Amino acid sequence: NEQQYHDDIVEIRNSRAFLELQEAKRKEELSKPFELEDETLALESNEITIAKNRYELSTIGSAMHICVGSYGHSVENSNCRIAYIQENGEYKACLELRIETNSKTKEKFFKLVQAKLKHNRYVGSEAKYNNMVYNWCQENSIKINTDDMQNKIIEGECVVYE
Repeated sequence: NEQQYHDDIVEIRNSRAFLELQEAKRKEELSKPFELEDETLALESNEITIAKNRYELSTIGSAMHICVGSYGHSVENSNCRIAYIQENGEYKACLELRIETNSKTKEKFFKLVQAKLKHNRYVGSEAKYNNMVYNWCQENSIKINTDDMQNKIIEGECVVYE
C-alpha cells in the first residue's frame, strides 16, 4: 500500500549506506579543483596552504564554524582566494585574499581582506597566528587591508601601529 511504500522509501533514504553514498557523491562534486593561478599557488608555505576546491572550503567552514564553505562561487569566479593554517590536523586560521590590479601599472597583487580564527575571532587576537600571517604577507608582498589583524610585530607581540 501507499503507506508501506512511503515508509520503505524513508527507511532507504535514512539508511547509513544511502547517506554514505550521498556523501561520497557530494565529496566528488565538491572536489573538482579550482583553476588557480601560478602566483596563487606560489603563496603556499610550510604553515599556510591555499584551498584548492569546494570540499576543502566546506570542511574548513564546518570545522571552524565560519562561512567560508559558501565561498566556492567567489573562488571559481576569481573574486577571491582562500588560504588557511592547519596544525596537527586542526584548522587554526582562514584567510581571504582578493586579487587587485594596480590601475596605473596594471600589475596584479594580493590583498588580505579577512583573517579569522575559529568562530570568526580575529587572527590579531592571538599573537602566534597574527605573527605567522603578518610575516607571510610581508614575504609575499600581500597588502593587509583588514581590522582582523594587528598591523605590526614588536618583540614577538602584537601591537597596533599608529
